[in-house]
Amino acid sequence: MTTSSPIPTYTVVGHPNEGKSSVVATLTEDDTVRISPIPGETTLSREYPVQIDGRTVIQFVDTPGFQYPRRILEWFREEGSNTSNLAEAFIASQGTDPDLSHDVQLLTPLTHGCGIIYVIDGSRPISSTDRIEMEILRLTGNPRMAIINPKEFQENYISQWKSACAKAFNSIRIFDAHQATYSERIALLESLKGINQDWEAALASAIEAFESDWASRIHQVSGILCELIRSGITQAESKSIFNLSEEESAKEKLQKKYENALHSVEKECHQSIRKLFKHNIFNIDIPPQSVLHDELFTERTWQVLGLSKKQIVSTAAVIGGGLGVKIDLALAGLSFGVFTLSGAIAGATTAWLRGEKLARTTIKKQKIGGIKITVGPNTNPQFPFILIDRAMLYFQHVSNWAHARSKPTSSTTSTALQLASVESGFTSHWSKQQRDTCAQYIKSVAADAPYEKQAETERECRKMLEEMLFEISKSNEPTSKAAN
Repeated sequence: MTTSSPIPTYTVVGHPNEGKSSVVATLTEDDTVRISPIPGETTLSREYPVQIDGRTVIQFVDTPGFQYPRRILEWFREEGSNTSNLAEAFIASQGTDPDLSHDVQLLTPLTHGCGIIYVIDGSRPISSTDRIEMEILRLTGNPRMAIINPKEFQENYISQWKSACAKAFNSIRIFDAHQATYSERIALLESLKGINQDWEAALASAIEAFESDWASRIHQVSGILCELIRSGITQAESKSIFNLSEEESAKEKLQKKYENALHSVEKECHQSIRKLFKHNIFNIDIPPQSVLHDELFTERTWQVLGLSKKQIVSTAAVIGGGLGVKIDLALAGLSFGVFTLSGAIAGATTAWLRGEKLARTTIKKQKIGGIKITVGPNTNPQFPFILIDRAMLYFQHVSNWAHARSKPTSSTTSTALQLASVESGFTSHWSKQQRDTCAQYIKSVAADAPYEKQAETERECRKMLEEMLFEISKSNEPTSKAAN
């Protein structure tokens, strides 16, 4: 908040190449913020407002780094007793000096009384120049927080920075802008409430808007997942042929067309999720061990994701006639016996997880001659849960992918995410009630139940999915923490 605006405003300052722009990009979820490893790339101050439902709830100002902090401090000390707004007085006195253009850009937002976020690279030792910068900021009198942004975590330097910052700042936090999750961003905003009591109400309102917006995104993702299920289990491809010698070739082409159609459906789902979380420029780099690198129809996908054998039996009993009066995986190329409506199983083989030949191929004679070949829809009760798992894994990456991060490193993937990517998906860890809720929706869609029934089961499914999505998005415990 500034003296001229009711919107909480924070100027992000610091030494060149300390991570200021990265902090701004992550806090504003704006991947258009220019981030460069070359010092001095930011030459002008620029405001980055955060808008939710058309309303600016908070804004951050990205600034150039300090260039001549010693000159500024000397002037501040000489003139400190003559003015209550040192930043404004310095600009009035020294603002025409071209050598100080970056410093003037940095100090200009501070003349309006906004808060200060001082960004420090905690992977290096503190220097005399750092102490000079901190003293300049202290003398401005603006409410201020120090963010220790470790490019490479070094505990010994962190301790030094904590001690030095305690003398000049109202609050200190460790915050890695390249890895910060949603929970960590909210935790940082909560800490900003403590640097000026007069701003608590405005910041509380901003945080409430962030949380409401996040809940809205989760709700929309649940709808995207339900549409993915609907499209996945109803997808079918057909072709009429009149030359029976073309039958085998037509089957192969239709199977490929069917697989490509499902690939497009899944891709559209993932792109919609990505858009919701404002990743517009950089690709989301999935860790190399993730099953998401495998295609939907590979054996590894079906081994890693989806339900266990026992869970499939139970779920198939719920789905029942929705996917066919008898769910016969032998006909789908995934045989481990025949499911009946009671969930009984008549044998098992290791082939039950294979992803080849996912859909049945049916052939019908036509009155006009020739035959009609149809591939799909899918009748395997495992299939929609694999689609859900893949979408949820993608959601986990996207929802916690910091906007300052354009490339993954060995340290940018959480342990929880690595385990989920390598060992299993999510649906096998659901309770029976959760699986049954999803199965009821699958059944209503597959059986083309009346609209009211489909709408009812979709509402229950979305409610259940939202709970799971919230859990996933907050599964990574915040690593940013108060440092004082």
